[in-house]
Amino acid sequence: MVKINEFHDLQIDKDKPLFAPLPFNVAEDLMIYMRNDPMFYRKKYWPVVDHIVANRESKEAINRKRIEKLITDGLVSYCNQYKIPNDPRTLLDANDKYEMIAKIIEEELEE
Repeated sequence: MVKINEFHDLQIDKDKPLFAPLPFNVAEDLMIYMRNDPMFYRKKYWPVVDHIVANRESKEAINRKRIEKLITDGLVSYCNQYKIPNDPRTLLDANDKYEMIAKIIEEELEE
């Protein structure tokens, strides 16, 4: 049997990450997931695409916060579906999200 204080006395190195970094590009894999998962695409991705296309004439009218929410929801769904133990908030930094937003807008406007 283990006493609670034995868990409390464990030495934890706070400088090391809890989980190892994923061995692939999360941003690219997330883009593929968001487009290829039928339920996510229909419920989350398509309404954003429709918004982008509706504001084709004025790129300033495109709501980037809405696209950022799409990416955040996609990360949570992606981690749940593939049972990734990492915290979804830590998988992408702000620069990755900015690049993904620009890529989504660019790809949807060129079609």
